[in-house]
Amino acid sequence: SSLRPVSMSDHVAQLLAAADELADAAIPVCGANFGAAWALAAASSARTRVSRLILLQGFARRRLSLLERLLASM
Repeated sequence: SSLRPVSMSDHVAQLLAAADELADAAIPVCGANFGAAWALAAASSARTRVSRLILLQGFARRRLSLLERLLASM
């Protein structure tokens, strides 16, 4: 079988699936560095599941370089 890159939506789906297994209520989500983008994506796609959003050293303005996008997709 061939491996495919893991996408942002894959990470968000895994996070929300874990949250569903562990808690009935909304959960706080913390993301650091590139994880801040995942935390934002989770909060925006499942607003009722995220009670608080903690972002550490995230970035939003600069477009990722090709290398950064490749590394993020691993």
